[in-house]
Amino acid sequence: MTGLRYFNLFHQPGLSMLRYSFFLLLTLPLYFSCSSGSSTDKEAEQAYQDLRNFVADVEQDTAMATDVTEAAWEEEADQLLEEYSKHESKADEYREHYSVEKREEIKALEERFELAYEKRQKLYDDVSRRYRLRQDMLGVEVAADDLSTIQADNITATYQKFINTLHSNKELYTARDWEHIEGWWSALNDRRQEV
Repeated sequence: MTGLRYFNLFHQPGLSMLRYSFFLLLTLPLYFSCSSGSSTDKEAEQAYQDLRNFVADVEQDTAMATDVTEAAWEEEADQLLEEYSKHESKADEYREHYSVEKREEIKALEERFELAYEKRQKLYDDVSRRYRLRQDMLGVEVAADDLSTIQADNITATYQKFINTLHSNKELYTARDWEHIEGWWSALNDRRQEV
């Protein structure tokens, strides 16, 4: 009987709206605190995913990087560092929401980015050195990969420049430089046959 009296107390007409309002007043703060937590967790996960995807993209782009000019590399390098910093800062905002494993993964992502960036820088340095060496040896701009700018009227001067540069700098060349020099000599001989 006591349970029935309790039940009747809450189901009296006119009080239902008041009871409903009271119920909402008590439960809504709890609901929103839980909701904001899950929203924060989603944002934290999204920040982590964005960082992970960015690093993977940089690694993939580095593996497929092609020759770039100095100005293009400087712009790209600045953009990469800025973009990485943005993703890292966003993930760092949620550091306390991540598990220990995920924090370690973020640290590994930082190392992977630095490695990919250094690899990209080295690739640019190698390409840049090769282009400078080629221009020193042949006097040909980078855009003219096929030596088409060398004609009958300038082939003798090009050979002379090649030989003089080779003689002056032979102690400075690396094994990789010698491979390039040999290839350019062969290409120059082929070009002489054409003109």
